[in-house]
This record gives sequence, C-alpha cells and structure tokens, in this order.
Amino acid sequence: MEKKFKSNLLKEKPVTYAPHLKNSPSKTKELIDEIKVEILKMKNK
Repeated sequence: MEKKFKSNLLKEKPVTYAPHLKNSPSKTKELIDEIKVEILKMKNK
C-alpha cells in the first residue's frame, strides 16, 4: 500500500517533486520525509 501511494504521489505532482530531484540532490531526503509524513497522515485517518 505504501509503495502504491508513493508512486501515485510522484505521478500526481511531477512538477513539484521532479525539479527538487534534478536541481538539488541534497533535497532528496526532505522529499522522502515529506512522503513519509503523507503516508502517516493517511494511516491516521
């Protein structure tokens, strides 16, 4: 379920997330943390 949610998130927001990965590799950890937070929000509902 988590993997599916991650792929959906990346598909829905390519403009938001892709530039971070291309322009700032150091932001990758922040991106991963954001996704983890979103997954936790989904689990808590």
